[in-house]
Amino acid sequence: MPLTPSFTLLVQSFFEQHLVAERGLSPNTILSYRDTLRLLLGYLSEQLERAPDHLTLEDFDAARIRQFLESLETLRQSKARTRNQRLAAIKAFFGYVASRAPEHLDRCRQIRDISAKRVEHSAIHYLEEADMAAILGGVDPFSPDVLRDKALLTLMYNTGARV
Repeated sequence: MPLTPSFTLLVQSFFEQHLVAERGLSPNTILSYRDTLRLLLGYLSEQLERAPDHLTLEDFDAARIRQFLESLETLRQSKARTRNQRLAAIKAFFGYVASRAPEHLDRCRQIRDISAKRVEHSAIHYLEEADMAAILGGVDPFSPDVLRDKALLTLMYNTGARV
């Protein structure tokens, strides 16, 4: 019996033990990781003309992962945020692989060193003083909760809290 766990066993234990039991991730996060690996396995299977269950750890390297990420953007027309989310899942998997199969440390390190794409962040919008006065003026002065409502709205405005 080989000392290195097979690729299929690593994938199975990543989902069944690591993500669920060790990290306690939400079901939606686990589904996102699953979808990422499903896409990656499909891509490599097609590129290497082998069934996904015949892929090995040696089939994965940084160059192929970069090609996969590029295909997400071109063929699937994914945005940079989606690409980065997929990359995060791949990095998590290969971090796990590095801890279970140390003979693949360098391969895993190279994959985990792939940089995320820069993403434009939208400007933060805020209310002008006149806008806030209009909102405060809209509070019903005859409501029994008028003080509470004005206090909450003023607190949110003055602290920059976001809804």
